[in-house]
Amino acid sequence: MLVFLWVNYINMMKNIWVASATLLLGIFSNVPIHAQDIFMGTLVTKDQSFYLKRCSVGSDEYLIKSKDPEILKQLQQLNQNYSVFWLSLLATAEYEDKILKLDVEQIMDVHPNRNCHLNQVLDDLSQLDTIEN
Repeated sequence: MLVFLWVNYINMMKNIWVASATLLLGIFSNVPIHAQDIFMGTLVTKDQSFYLKRCSVGSDEYLIKSKDPEILKQLQQLNQNYSVFWLSLLATAEYEDKILKLDVEQIMDVHPNRNCHLNQVLDDLSQLDTIEN
């Protein structure tokens, strides 16, 4: 039984070491880090480029790019049609040259006339409260 516990402990420590080494290599190397996921946020335009401002506490901004030119056309159309909206994008995230980037594969959802940022939602609620009183 003691040998079994010891072997499990050694395997657990080895897994922790491998995960830590991989993370450190990714952080301190110049090799881009990639992760595919669904990203939710609002569209921001800067320097004639689109950025996704995440619906998170940090509100990270990702430079949007796509291999499919139709995606960028759809984003342009959404930006023209709605002053406020948030969307979900299926994309691969990269951190390269100290810039967060999204390579968008698909626009999953669009929520027109809505905002996903907590601070804006709270501001909208406070305005409703003053209108009613």
